[in-house]
Amino acid sequence: MRSRMHHYLPVWYLAGFTPSGRTNGRLWVHDLRADGRVWKAAPQTVARERDLYTVASGPTEPDWFERELAKYDDEHANLVRTVCQSRQLTTESLDDLLGFLALTYTRSPGMWAGMGHHIQQQTGLPVEKAVDDPENWRWLSEWLGQPLSAIHTVVMDHAGGEARTQLFHVCLIDVLRDLMRPLLKSRHWSLCVARDYVVCSSSPLGIAWPVGHPSSRRPKLGDEGATLTFPLDRHTALVSGLGDHCSVRHVCRSAVAQINSQTLRALETHAMWPPFAFAPAKQFYCMGNDGLLQVSGADSTLVGEPIRDS
Repeated sequence: MRSRMHHYLPVWYLAGFTPSGRTNGRLWVHDLRADGRVWKAAPQTVARERDLYTVASGPTEPDWFERELAKYDDEHANLVRTVCQSRQLTTESLDDLLGFLALTYTRSPGMWAGMGHHIQQQTGLPVEKAVDDPENWRWLSEWLGQPLSAIHTVVMDHAGGEARTQLFHVCLIDVLRDLMRPLLKSRHWSLCVARDYVVCSSSPLGIAWPVGHPSSRRPKLGDEGATLTFPLDRHTALVSGLGDHCSVRHVCRSAVAQINSQTLRALETHAMWPPFAFAPAKQFYCMGNDGLLQVSGADSTLVGEPIRDS
């Protein structure tokens, strides 16, 4: 029997943000919308959507893509566990981690919701209608750097109706992942290890300007001056913008607060998708706009202390 509930964040990855680090552990789930609900949940029950990667018709089985993702998950789980336990970062392991980062970012419902919004802005049509006419993909072909005929062959010749929209989604994951990797590899990355908890979210790649940057524009992945963060487990995160390549740094509470803040701010770019944060604790540290360290989460209060190591 094929699986119908598809995780856009793997269960093993979410388990790394439980206090025990195991799949039978419990996460604090923070709904960052207006209702602000907070509850405990098992990793298997969150960050998932029914039939997210299912293609109802075409040359493959409906759950082919989900099975392919499961193969990647096994490889990535071993990689992330090894890096987090050894606290070592090599050029080879970094390249593999960036592949995992790119796949995690592009397989999310938030990416698809954002892409659907972008398609509607460009074509004036909802994505279900836009993908029916290949001429509407010309802007996408130019943006992705892929021949229009290649996109047509993959999508139009293999599915129709609603299935075409879903196959278009699945194809975009592969295309966007391959486009992201060179941008990610061009940066200098450090492995930040902390005693305090690092928080994951439904869109874990954080992109932000460094503190004091004058631009009011939201940074993009390709902006050289932007800093990127990607939590790996409850004590470890990949961070770009610290200067050294493949370095390992033991960081203080204020650095954890900064990583958490960037992770949560990334959710603003996916406003059309429910923003969730996953944490080992009911409260966690973030950085306030006034430069003070804050406690965020359920029943949060302002710590009211200047940034300081602890």
